[in-house]
Amino acid sequence: MKFSEIKSELAPFEALIETIPEDQIQGIKISRILLSKIDELFEELAVKEERISYLTTELFGKNKNKEDPDSEVADEKDQDEDPKKSEKEAKKRVEDAKSPKKNMPKGSAKKQTVRRRVPKGLKCSACHGDVKDIGYGHKASEIDLIKMGVLDREYLLHRGRCSCGEVDFEMPRPERVLEQRIYTSEFISQLIVSKFKFHLSVYRQQKQFLDAGIYVNRNVLNDLVNNAWKELEPVVKRLRQIAREQKYKYCDETPICRVKKGKSKRYYLWCLHTELAVVFELTEKRNQALAKDFIGEGGTVMTDGLGIYSEKSIDGVHGNCLAHCLQKFFRSFSSFSEESDRAIDFMVEVYKVEKEAKAEGLSPEDRLALRQKKSAKHMADFRAFLENLNPPPRSALGKAISYTLERWKEITLFLRDGGIEVDNNRVESIFRDVKLGLKNYLFVMSDLGGEAMAGFYNLIMTCELHGINPQDYLADILVRLANGHPASDIDALLPWSWKADASRLKISSKDEHVEQEYPRELLVKKLGLEGKIYFDDPDETLDDGAHIYEMTALSP
Repeated sequence: MKFSEIKSELAPFEALIETIPEDQIQGIKISRILLSKIDELFEELAVKEERISYLTTELFGKNKNKEDPDSEVADEKDQDEDPKKSEKEAKKRVEDAKSPKKNMPKGSAKKQTVRRRVPKGLKCSACHGDVKDIGYGHKASEIDLIKMGVLDREYLLHRGRCSCGEVDFEMPRPERVLEQRIYTSEFISQLIVSKFKFHLSVYRQQKQFLDAGIYVNRNVLNDLVNNAWKELEPVVKRLRQIAREQKYKYCDETPICRVKKGKSKRYYLWCLHTELAVVFELTEKRNQALAKDFIGEGGTVMTDGLGIYSEKSIDGVHGNCLAHCLQKFFRSFSSFSEESDRAIDFMVEVYKVEKEAKAEGLSPEDRLALRQKKSAKHMADFRAFLENLNPPPRSALGKAISYTLERWKEITLFLRDGGIEVDNNRVESIFRDVKLGLKNYLFVMSDLGGEAMAGFYNLIMTCELHGINPQDYLADILVRLANGHPASDIDALLPWSWKADASRLKISSKDEHVEQEYPRELLVKKLGLEGKIYFDDPDETLDDGAHIYEMTALSP
């Protein structure tokens, strides 16, 4: 039974009280107090029933929030729109699906060409002539997968000596990305990306390495992650600094379980999403001072409307997320279906306008004009509708209305600025990824581990934003930092400025016995042999900045 129905059933009792004689006025007062208390109890009961209904729907049923948001729109279009227009849109969707830009891979698969020649010695049974190879006529494609191969590589370092003994050296040892660790940057970058992008805990990765034929202690794997973070920390600090200086910023935070001295404590992972970078930071608390420090000064900031995001914490223009309002009315749908449905419809119309602007690729100025032309009316009607409703304040609908009207200025910021989005969904979607990872590695065990987690999310999510393979990126900049990349040029290592270093010594062969052609000029520079040796064929000197030196197979 809804609250409105309960209240109507109490009306006869109120009328009955009015018929009591005045000499029994004390009884009337007591009765009114009792009815008032009953009224409060029924309201509380209605709120609890509403909550039970919502949770039951979330667990077992299909609610309006879980339905396909495009299905209703599609049905309306089928009925109202011109068939030719629908056909045109369908063709456009097919073309978009075929576009090479759709779901472009961030890495590159290893190319291999297999030439199948006609065997020699074949003869025709009809003319008894030789069957000659006349070149290939067709091409055929095949996609293959090679399982993870771990190489336990041993270098045989030869010595060089001249007859007079003036020059005597040993070939250089392989460069170490991390001091006193034998693991390459490719190994470390895969370890990091597997954990923080693909949500594979170190414990499970250890099992993968065992299947691949090598044992690595789990503590060693954790140390590799943490030590790599120490090397990459200057890059992340610069990334955070640049993100705080951006014009449009989207901010949110989510709780993280931190286990300390056998007890769990709630920490908070903050995310700031900008057009140039996505940055994270882990803190022990959540307050206005921390929010201000994380967001930075100036700009336009979109948040979820939490109390910590206020004038004290945001030094700039503040907007609130429309999707959070939408979620409030989804929650009230189970008990106030008609009113909630009307409220949801107003916001759906706004999202239709946003979809139209995105499909047409409008500039911020043109998008603002479209919003003022269409969305402004929907939002004005939405506010008038909410102001005419009078549900119980403690009900889900009452809370949804209060939430929306109290933040109306911030929610409607998109009607005054075409550069800001209507919601904070870009951050919410990133946190879904984070939560998926936490379901696998569960919690943070140390402050250093928490800093590393936030730091690697900075780099990986920013690489994703710019369409860069994070594993290739991390492997490359780890080597550069280990080789003493200048701190004054740290901007060259940021994802949007990064270019792969083609001069790195790479080993691509998996043969058992291989030989490496070491760049001669790099050898002289590495061992300090300038002036001691020279090249007999200087015209053929290798340019170690323009080639990738690979292993070639040898006979054992």
